Amino acid sequence: MVERWPVKRTLLGSLIGALVLSAMIGIYAFLFGNFGETEMKLLATTLGVSYFSVTALAAAAAWEKRRVLPLAVAGVIASGLGFVGFLTIVWGEPWRWTGSGEWLIKSTIILALFAFSFAQCSLLSFPRLSRRAGGLFPAAVTVVVSLAALISTMIVFEWDDEWLFRACGVLGILDGLLSLTIPIAAKIAGRGEQPLIAAEAATVGEAVTVELKCPRCGHTGTYATGVIECQECGQAMRLELLGDLAGIATSGKRPPVQYSLRTLLVLGVVVSLFFSVIGARRVQLRQQEKVVVELKQRGITSWGRHGTVRTATIGDPVAGVYTAADWDLFLQLEDVQDVRITSRRFDAADLGVLAELPELRRLTLQSPQFDDAAVPYLKTLTQLELLCLNTTKISKAAVSELRRALPTTSIVEVP
Repeated sequence: MVERWPVKRTLLGSLIGALVLSAMIGIYAFLFGNFGETEMKLLATTLGVSYFSVTALAAAAAWEKRRVLPLAVAGVIASGLGFVGFLTIVWGEPWRWTGSGEWLIKSTIILALFAFSFAQCSLLSFPRLSRRAGGLFPAAVTVVVSLAALISTMIVFEWDDEWLFRACGVLGILDGLLSLTIPIAAKIAGRGEQPLIAAEAATVGEAVTVELKCPRCGHTGTYATGVIECQECGQAMRLELLGDLAGIATSGKRPPVQYSLRTLLVLGVVVSLFFSVIGARRVQLRQQEKVVVELKQRGITSWGRHGTVRTATIGDPVAGVYTAADWDLFLQLEDVQDVRITSRRFDAADLGVLAELPELRRLTLQSPQFDDAAVPYLKTLTQLELLCLNTTKISKAAVSELRRALPTTSIVEVP
């Protein structure tokens, strides 16, 4: 038998060594109080070794068992490349020879993210599910990989959008739900005690090989008859087959991953719908960006957070007066919550347009242009929570009239 490279033992040894080295560096820093740049780099390196050893170990375990092989191999590769990138960032300081090193930092973060995701999928492949619950695993893989892909896309293109963050939150919740459900479903399946012989026997020439589960450590391996030794813990055993080989039960053998074509089609539709919604949102944001640019050219400045415009300042119109086309363009910013009007050439009748902004909560009038003629139009803004009258010519009596008309609105006067 060809001796295989002990991947798991190597990774475990690296992990233990990294943890010990991290502890030694920490103890040294506390005892001698000398924690300079080199010590920081050593500590970061050991932390990197710990992280990528864990992800690679999980993927290597699935690789060894031939479970979800593409994901397992991808997990090992992502862990290796991510560790190389991490070491380059820590010790190579790429910003000194590339200007910023942004591309390397982004690539390393994405590799670390996918290394974790593939490791998670590898671990989720181990619980044996019933055929009824077989769709849980491909659903979990879809959610985990989609979440990693979405976050990676946001990192690469630096998208800062509220709805994308919400999508990440939804996928994260589904990720946690499926990660908890799969082992519970495997437990509920009630497989009972695993048989010593977990798979069919095969004859190779005159020898017989059997897939056997070690009664000591639970490791499953393929062995020939006779005196054998567990590949994992070294437990010595004697394997003998009595009677006809046809008597060995093989009906309990299941494929490592259970799924059906129908499950894959449903998951494909769900993923397509999900990314269609994201694509539609990106189109909407691009249209919003065009509106913001065009309004700025007309005298209205607007901005927001996470891709959604929340605030607008209406200054003097560039063309001398705001037209109906200007207001139609402004009303496309449906999420505006805070409007400040500083224009000295603002027609009070145009205040009625603001009633069509469903999310408007705060309005500031900061111009002596406004007098009692603006009050009838302000009364229509029943959605306001705060109305600030700053340097306006609205009389005290008109302000009292406004308070009676808008009892739920806080009205503040600034002389």
